[in-house]
Amino acid sequence: MESVNIQAARTIVVSDHRLHREVLARCLASESDIEIAGTTGSVEGARSLVAGERVDVVILEAGESDLAVMEWFAEMKLGEDCPKLVVLADRHDEDAALRYIGAGAEAYLLNDSSCEQLISAIERVLTGEYVFDPALAVPVVRRVAASLHTSRSAAETPTFVGLSNREKEIAALASQGMTNEKIAEAMFITPNTVKTHLRRVYQRLGICSRRQLMQKYLRAA
Repeated sequence: MESVNIQAARTIVVSDHRLHREVLARCLASESDIEIAGTTGSVEGARSLVAGERVDVVILEAGESDLAVMEWFAEMKLGEDCPKLVVLADRHDEDAALRYIGAGAEAYLLNDSSCEQLISAIERVLTGEYVFDPALAVPVVRRVAASLHTSRSAAETPTFVGLSNREKEIAALASQGMTNEKIAEAMFITPNTVKTHLRRVYQRLGICSRRQLMQKYLRAA
């Protein structure tokens, strides 16, 4: 793969199946532009690896319980120089793909993808692209195009009473895991404007973080 940076892309592999993460690590280590920075079987272990040193890419094998992963993704996307996120799933699932992409993932592939396909996905996300499994690309794009309509419906939840219409829409998108940058793109405003609106939302709802906003929305849903 064509190198994006002078340094190799430092990559971690997250899977609760030891054999799977060892196979993935060996596959990726065969590529000269990828350096395996660590492997782990849990979100907690991944948090430690990302916090401890530079990580450019996270390869995560999706599990049955993904709320902790969604929150972790959304938190990382709030920081600077956050890693690119590549999700591997065991089946075609439009809802899961949208949740992961909304939380900040740049790629969603099936875990029966070839080593070459995974390496290509890493190369593409490092250059700013989004990568979907071909069978999911069209339906996911269609549903993303309808995301603003969905967010406006979600904004009617009692959780957001007392907010302006714009604040409701931004709060609804943020509570579903979208990053400031993606909210800005969807609403044709700047990330700084999103940040300002969210600050007001937190004040009016009596909370202080995106995680609390997500929790309030999930309880009301």
